[in-house]
Amino acid sequence: MSAVASLSAQLPLFAQGGVPGPVHTWPVFDAADLDRLAEGLATLSSRDQERRNKQLIERLRQRGPQRCIDLPADVVPQLQALQRRLPHFSGVVEQVLAEVALARHARRPLQMLPLLLVGPPGVGKSYFAQALAQALGLPLYRLAMDGAQSAAQLTGSAAFWSNTQTGLIFEALALGDHLSPIVLLDEIDKAPRHAQYDPLAPLHGLLEPSTAGHFEDASLALPLDARFVVWIATANEAQALDAPLRSRFAVQEIAAPSREQARTIAQGLLSEQMREFGLDWSVREEVVERLSRVTPRQQSQWIRLALGRALLRQAQEVTAEDLPAAQAPDSRVPMGFVPVG
Repeated sequence: MSAVASLSAQLPLFAQGGVPGPVHTWPVFDAADLDRLAEGLATLSSRDQERRNKQLIERLRQRGPQRCIDLPADVVPQLQALQRRLPHFSGVVEQVLAEVALARHARRPLQMLPLLLVGPPGVGKSYFAQALAQALGLPLYRLAMDGAQSAAQLTGSAAFWSNTQTGLIFEALALGDHLSPIVLLDEIDKAPRHAQYDPLAPLHGLLEPSTAGHFEDASLALPLDARFVVWIATANEAQALDAPLRSRFAVQEIAAPSREQARTIAQGLLSEQMREFGLDWSVREEVVERLSRVTPRQQSQWIRLALGRALLRQAQEVTAEDLPAAQAPDSRVPMGFVPVG
Protein backbone atom coordinates (compact mmCIF):
# COMPACT_ATOMS: atom_id res chain seq x y z
CA MET A 1 0.00 0.00 0.00
CA SER A 2 1.33 3.46 -0.91
CA ALA A 3 2.10 6.14 1.67
CA VAL A 4 -0.83 8.20 0.35
CA ALA A 5 -3.22 5.27 0.77
CA SER A 6 -1.93 4.63 4.30
CA LEU A 7 -2.49 8.26 5.23
CA SER A 8 -5.97 8.31 3.71
CA ALA A 9 -6.91 5.16 5.60
CA GLN A 10 -6.39 6.97 8.89
CA LEU A 11 -8.74 9.85 8.04
CA PRO A 12 -12.43 9.84 9.01
CA LEU A 13 -14.74 8.91 6.15
CA PHE A 14 -17.79 10.64 7.61
CA ALA A 15 -18.24 14.31 8.46
CA GLN A 16 -19.30 14.91 12.04
CA GLY A 17 -22.51 16.55 13.19
CA GLY A 18 -23.91 16.74 9.66
CA VAL A 19 -21.29 19.34 8.68
CA PRO A 20 -19.41 18.54 5.45
CA GLY A 21 -15.76 17.89 6.18
CA PRO A 22 -12.69 17.80 3.95
CA VAL A 23 -12.66 15.43 1.01
CA HIS A 24 -10.57 12.33 1.71
CA THR A 25 -9.05 10.39 -1.15
CA TRP A 26 -7.35 7.14 -2.13
CA PRO A 27 -5.18 6.47 -5.22
CA VAL A 28 -6.86 4.45 -7.94
CA PHE A 29 -3.65 4.13 -9.98
CA ASP A 30 0.08 4.78 -9.62
CA ALA A 31 1.36 7.89 -11.41
CA ALA A 32 4.57 5.99 -12.27
CA ASP A 33 2.51 3.44 -14.24
CA LEU A 34 0.95 6.29 -16.21
CA ASP A 35 4.42 7.65 -17.00
CA ARG A 36 5.50 4.22 -18.29
CA LEU A 37 2.48 4.12 -20.59
CA ALA A 38 3.36 7.56 -21.93
CA GLU A 39 6.93 6.45 -22.64
CA GLY A 40 5.65 3.52 -24.68
CA LEU A 41 3.44 5.58 -27.00
CA ALA A 42 6.10 5.71 -29.71
CA THR A 43 6.02 1.91 -30.06
CA LEU A 44 2.36 1.83 -31.15
CA SER A 45 1.87 0.83 -34.77
CA SER A 46 -1.30 2.88 -35.25
CA ARG A 47 -1.01 6.66 -35.29
CA ASP A 48 -4.70 6.97 -34.44
CA GLN A 49 -4.22 4.74 -31.42
CA GLU A 50 -1.13 6.71 -30.38
CA ARG A 51 -3.12 9.96 -30.57
CA ARG A 52 -6.02 8.44 -28.64
CA ASN A 53 -3.77 7.11 -25.87
CA LYS A 54 -1.88 10.39 -25.64
CA GLN A 55 -5.13 12.30 -25.12
CA LEU A 56 -6.34 9.77 -22.57
CA ILE A 57 -3.08 9.80 -20.63
CA GLU A 58 -3.07 13.60 -20.57
CA ARG A 59 -6.62 13.58 -19.26
CA LEU A 60 -5.63 11.18 -16.48
CA ARG A 61 -2.63 13.31 -15.58
CA GLN A 62 -4.85 16.34 -15.22
CA ARG A 63 -7.27 14.44 -13.00
CA GLY A 64 -4.54 12.79 -10.97
CA PRO A 65 -4.70 9.35 -9.28
CA GLN A 66 -6.70 10.33 -6.18
CA ARG A 67 -10.42 9.54 -5.93
CA CYS A 68 -12.94 10.50 -3.26
CA ILE A 69 -13.67 7.86 -0.58
CA ASP A 70 -16.16 9.83 1.55
CA LEU A 71 -19.77 8.84 2.19
CA PRO A 72 -22.51 11.31 3.19
CA ALA A 73 -22.58 12.36 6.83
CA ASP A 74 -26.19 11.14 7.09
CA VAL A 75 -25.61 7.83 5.29
CA VAL A 76 -26.92 5.69 8.18
CA PRO A 77 -30.27 7.51 8.56
CA GLN A 78 -30.60 7.56 4.77
CA LEU A 79 -30.18 3.78 4.66
CA GLN A 80 -32.63 3.33 7.53
CA ALA A 81 -35.15 5.46 5.64
CA LEU A 82 -34.64 3.29 2.56
CA GLN A 83 -35.23 0.21 4.70
CA ARG A 84 -38.58 1.63 5.83
CA ARG A 85 -39.56 2.73 2.33
CA LEU A 86 -38.77 -0.65 0.69
CA PRO A 87 -39.34 -3.13 3.52
CA HIS A 88 -39.02 -6.25 1.37
CA PHE A 89 -35.34 -5.26 0.91
CA SER A 90 -34.78 -4.97 4.66
CA GLY A 91 -32.26 -7.82 4.77
CA VAL A 92 -30.17 -6.25 2.00
CA VAL A 93 -30.10 -2.89 3.77
CA GLU A 94 -29.02 -4.63 6.99
CA GLN A 95 -26.02 -6.06 5.14
CA VAL A 96 -25.13 -2.67 3.66
CA LEU A 97 -25.41 -1.02 7.08
CA ALA A 98 -22.96 -3.60 8.43
CA GLU A 99 -20.50 -2.84 5.61
CA VAL A 100 -20.80 0.89 6.28
CA ALA A 101 -20.13 0.29 9.99
CA LEU A 102 -16.98 -1.68 9.14
CA ALA A 103 -15.73 1.09 6.82
CA ARG A 104 -16.43 3.70 9.50
CA HIS A 105 -14.59 1.73 12.19
CA ALA A 106 -11.56 0.91 10.04
CA ARG A 107 -11.52 4.40 8.47
CA ARG A 108 -11.21 2.83 5.05
CA PRO A 109 -13.10 3.14 1.76
CA LEU A 110 -16.39 1.30 1.56
CA GLN A 111 -15.71 -2.27 0.42
CA MET A 112 -18.80 -4.44 0.12
CA LEU A 113 -19.34 -8.09 -0.66
CA PRO A 114 -20.78 -8.38 -4.18
CA LEU A 115 -24.59 -8.60 -3.94
CA LEU A 116 -26.78 -10.86 -6.05
CA LEU A 117 -30.45 -9.88 -5.74
CA VAL A 118 -32.57 -12.86 -6.79
CA GLY A 119 -36.33 -12.74 -7.18
CA PRO A 120 -39.24 -12.97 -9.60
CA PRO A 121 -39.52 -10.37 -12.36
CA GLY A 122 -40.51 -7.00 -11.06
CA VAL A 123 -40.01 -7.10 -7.30
CA GLY A 124 -38.04 -3.88 -7.66
CA LYS A 125 -34.44 -5.09 -7.78
CA SER A 126 -33.17 -2.47 -10.24
CA TYR A 127 -35.16 0.30 -8.58
CA PHE A 128 -33.66 -0.66 -5.23
CA ALA A 129 -30.12 -0.45 -6.65
CA GLN A 130 -30.81 3.10 -7.83
CA ALA A 131 -32.29 4.06 -4.46
CA LEU A 132 -29.31 2.50 -2.67
CA ALA A 133 -26.87 4.50 -4.79
CA GLN A 134 -28.72 7.67 -3.83
CA ALA A 135 -28.67 6.80 -0.12
CA LEU A 136 -24.93 6.04 -0.25
CA GLY A 137 -24.18 9.11 -2.36
CA LEU A 138 -22.38 6.95 -4.92
CA PRO A 139 -22.46 7.07 -8.74
CA LEU A 140 -24.24 4.15 -10.39
CA TYR A 141 -23.25 2.53 -13.70
CA ARG A 142 -25.79 0.11 -15.18
CA LEU A 143 -24.94 -2.65 -17.66
CA ALA A 144 -27.85 -4.59 -19.17
CA MET A 145 -26.42 -8.09 -19.25
CA ASP A 146 -29.19 -9.57 -21.39
CA GLY A 147 -27.75 -7.67 -24.35
CA ALA A 148 -24.05 -8.04 -23.55
CA GLN A 149 -22.23 -9.69 -26.45
CA SER A 150 -18.72 -9.82 -24.98
CA ALA A 151 -16.61 -8.71 -22.05
CA ALA A 152 -15.58 -5.53 -23.90
CA GLN A 153 -18.39 -3.44 -22.43
CA LEU A 154 -17.07 -4.18 -18.98
CA THR A 155 -13.32 -4.44 -19.44
CA GLY A 156 -12.60 -2.76 -22.78
CA SER A 157 -11.84 -4.01 -26.26
CA ALA A 158 -8.45 -5.40 -27.34
CA ALA A 159 -5.77 -2.75 -27.80
CA PHE A 160 -4.78 -3.98 -31.27
CA TRP A 161 -8.12 -2.91 -32.77
CA SER A 162 -8.03 0.46 -34.50
CA ASN A 163 -11.32 1.43 -32.85
CA THR A 164 -10.40 0.07 -29.41
CA GLN A 165 -12.35 1.56 -26.49
CA THR A 166 -12.09 1.41 -22.73
CA GLY A 167 -14.78 -0.40 -20.73
CA LEU A 168 -17.18 0.52 -17.98
CA ILE A 169 -14.77 -0.23 -15.10
CA PHE A 170 -12.14 2.10 -16.55
CA GLU A 171 -14.74 4.81 -17.10
CA ALA A 172 -16.06 4.49 -13.54
CA LEU A 173 -12.67 4.41 -11.79
CA ALA A 174 -10.04 6.13 -13.93
CA LEU A 175 -12.39 8.80 -15.29
CA GLY A 176 -14.93 8.84 -12.45
CA ASP A 177 -14.98 10.75 -9.17
CA HIS A 178 -15.42 8.09 -6.46
CA LEU A 179 -13.38 5.04 -5.49
CA SER A 180 -16.55 2.99 -4.75
CA PRO A 181 -18.87 3.37 -7.74
CA ILE A 182 -21.85 1.04 -7.87
CA VAL A 183 -21.85 -1.24 -10.93
CA LEU A 184 -25.28 -2.73 -11.57
CA LEU A 185 -25.23 -5.92 -13.64
CA ASP A 186 -28.90 -6.07 -14.55
CA GLU A 187 -30.38 -9.48 -15.44
CA ILE A 188 -27.06 -11.25 -15.13
CA ASP A 189 -28.77 -14.63 -15.51
CA LYS A 190 -29.82 -13.70 -19.05
CA ALA A 191 -26.31 -12.89 -20.29
CA PRO A 192 -25.53 -14.71 -23.57
CA ARG A 193 -22.79 -17.28 -23.01
CA HIS A 194 -20.32 -18.05 -25.75
CA ALA A 195 -17.14 -20.06 -25.32
CA GLN A 196 -15.09 -17.36 -27.05
CA TYR A 197 -16.99 -14.24 -25.96
CA ASP A 198 -18.30 -14.82 -22.45
CA PRO A 199 -19.39 -11.44 -21.00
CA LEU A 200 -19.23 -12.87 -17.47
CA ALA A 201 -15.66 -14.22 -17.70
CA PRO A 202 -13.93 -11.09 -16.27
CA LEU A 203 -16.11 -11.21 -13.14
CA HIS A 204 -14.19 -14.17 -11.75
CA GLY A 205 -11.23 -11.85 -11.24
CA LEU A 206 -13.03 -8.56 -10.64
CA LEU A 207 -15.07 -9.97 -7.74
CA GLU A 208 -11.94 -11.21 -5.95
CA PRO A 209 -10.13 -8.42 -4.02
CA SER A 210 -6.73 -10.08 -4.48
CA THR A 211 -6.95 -9.78 -8.27
CA ALA A 212 -9.23 -6.73 -8.51
CA GLY A 213 -6.49 -4.64 -6.92
CA HIS A 214 -4.51 -4.87 -10.18
CA PHE A 215 -7.20 -4.62 -12.84
CA GLU A 216 -6.12 -3.61 -16.34
CA ASP A 217 -8.51 -2.53 -19.08
CA ALA A 218 -7.92 -4.40 -22.33
CA SER A 219 -7.72 -1.13 -24.23
CA LEU A 220 -5.25 0.72 -21.96
CA ALA A 221 -2.96 -1.34 -19.74
CA LEU A 222 -2.99 0.95 -16.70
CA PRO A 223 -3.27 -1.04 -13.44
CA LEU A 224 -6.28 0.17 -11.46
CA ASP A 225 -7.37 -0.57 -7.91
CA ALA A 226 -10.87 -2.02 -8.41
CA ARG A 227 -11.18 -3.60 -4.96
CA PHE A 228 -13.70 -1.04 -3.78
CA VAL A 229 -16.19 -1.21 -6.65
CA VAL A 230 -19.66 -1.96 -5.25
CA TRP A 231 -21.09 -4.82 -7.33
CA ILE A 232 -24.85 -5.44 -7.49
CA ALA A 233 -26.28 -8.06 -9.83
CA THR A 234 -29.94 -8.90 -10.39
CA ALA A 235 -31.36 -12.24 -11.49
CA ASN A 236 -34.57 -14.23 -11.59
CA GLU A 237 -32.73 -17.52 -11.06
CA ALA A 238 -29.40 -17.80 -9.22
CA GLN A 239 -28.87 -21.32 -10.59
CA ALA A 240 -28.41 -19.86 -14.07
CA LEU A 241 -24.92 -18.75 -12.97
CA ASP A 242 -22.12 -21.29 -12.79
CA ALA A 243 -21.16 -22.31 -9.26
CA PRO A 244 -17.71 -20.61 -9.14
CA LEU A 245 -19.20 -17.26 -10.13
CA ARG A 246 -22.26 -17.65 -7.90
CA SER A 247 -20.00 -18.36 -4.91
CA ARG A 248 -18.42 -14.91 -5.27
CA PHE A 249 -21.74 -13.20 -4.50
CA ALA A 250 -23.66 -12.72 -1.28
CA VAL A 251 -27.04 -13.98 -2.50
CA GLN A 252 -30.13 -12.18 -1.26
CA GLU A 253 -33.54 -13.69 -2.02
CA ILE A 254 -36.13 -10.97 -2.66
CA ALA A 255 -39.81 -11.93 -2.39
CA ALA A 256 -42.75 -9.97 -3.75
CA PRO A 257 -43.97 -7.47 -1.12
CA SER A 258 -46.78 -8.50 1.20
CA ARG A 259 -50.01 -6.47 1.25
CA GLU A 260 -48.82 -4.46 4.25
CA GLN A 261 -45.43 -3.89 2.64
CA ALA A 262 -47.19 -2.82 -0.56
CA ARG A 263 -49.05 -0.18 1.48
CA THR A 264 -45.74 1.14 2.78
CA ILE A 265 -44.29 1.22 -0.73
CA ALA A 266 -47.36 3.04 -2.05
CA GLN A 267 -47.11 5.67 0.68
CA GLY A 268 -43.44 6.20 -0.18
CA LEU A 269 -44.15 6.52 -3.90
CA LEU A 270 -46.98 8.98 -3.22
CA SER A 271 -44.66 11.18 -1.16
CA GLU A 272 -41.87 10.87 -3.73
CA GLN A 273 -44.02 11.90 -6.70
CA MET A 274 -45.76 14.71 -4.86
CA ARG A 275 -42.36 16.15 -3.92
CA GLU A 276 -41.24 15.84 -7.53
CA PHE A 277 -44.20 17.88 -8.77
CA GLY A 278 -44.22 20.37 -5.89
CA LEU A 279 -47.51 19.17 -4.40
CA ASP A 280 -48.42 19.15 -0.71
CA TRP A 281 -51.73 17.32 -0.70
CA SER A 282 -53.60 15.00 1.57
CA VAL A 283 -54.28 11.45 0.39
CA ARG A 284 -57.37 9.52 1.40
CA GLU A 285 -56.90 6.13 3.03
CA GLU A 286 -58.93 4.45 0.30
CA VAL A 287 -56.28 5.52 -2.22
CA VAL A 288 -53.50 3.71 -0.34
CA GLU A 289 -55.73 0.67 0.06
CA ARG A 290 -56.42 0.54 -3.68
CA LEU A 291 -52.74 0.99 -4.49
CA SER A 292 -51.75 -1.86 -2.17
CA ARG A 293 -53.64 -4.28 -4.42
CA VAL A 294 -51.50 -3.70 -7.50
CA THR A 295 -47.85 -4.14 -8.41
CA PRO A 296 -45.26 -1.51 -7.48
CA ARG A 297 -44.90 -0.62 -11.16
CA GLN A 298 -48.65 -0.10 -11.42
CA GLN A 299 -48.54 1.94 -8.23
CA SER A 300 -46.06 4.35 -9.80
CA GLN A 301 -48.10 4.61 -13.00
CA TRP A 302 -51.41 5.04 -11.18
CA ILE A 303 -50.05 7.71 -8.83
CA ARG A 304 -48.75 9.78 -11.73
CA LEU A 305 -52.12 9.55 -13.46
CA ALA A 306 -54.01 10.35 -10.25
CA LEU A 307 -51.95 13.47 -9.57
CA GLY A 308 -52.59 14.74 -13.07
CA ARG A 309 -56.32 14.06 -12.79
CA ALA A 310 -56.50 15.84 -9.44
CA LEU A 311 -54.77 18.87 -10.94
CA LEU A 312 -57.22 18.93 -13.83
CA ARG A 313 -60.18 19.07 -11.44
CA GLN A 314 -58.34 21.70 -9.38
CA ALA A 315 -58.46 19.61 -6.22
CA GLN A 316 -56.14 19.70 -3.22
CA GLU A 317 -56.19 15.98 -2.50
CA VAL A 318 -55.99 12.61 -4.22
CA THR A 319 -59.14 10.49 -4.06
CA ALA A 320 -60.08 7.03 -5.31
CA GLU A 321 -61.86 8.55 -8.29
CA ASP A 322 -58.49 9.79 -9.56
CA LEU A 323 -57.21 6.21 -9.86
CA PRO A 324 -57.89 3.89 -12.82
CA ALA A 325 -60.76 1.44 -12.64
CA ALA A 326 -60.51 -1.07 -9.80
CA GLN A 327 -58.92 -4.47 -10.40
CA ALA A 328 -59.52 -7.70 -8.56
CA PRO A 329 -57.36 -7.81 -5.39
CA ASP A 330 -55.86 -11.18 -6.32
CA SER A 331 -54.90 -10.14 -9.86
CA ARG A 332 -51.55 -8.80 -8.69
CA VAL A 333 -48.62 -10.17 -10.74
CA PRO A 334 -45.09 -9.29 -9.59
CA MET A 335 -43.68 -6.56 -11.78
CA GLY A 336 -40.88 -4.05 -11.51
CA PHE A 337 -40.63 -0.51 -10.26
CA VAL A 338 -40.43 2.30 -12.78
CA PRO A 339 -37.98 5.00 -11.66
CA VAL A 340 -39.85 8.26 -11.19
CA GLY A 341 -38.69 11.14 -13.35
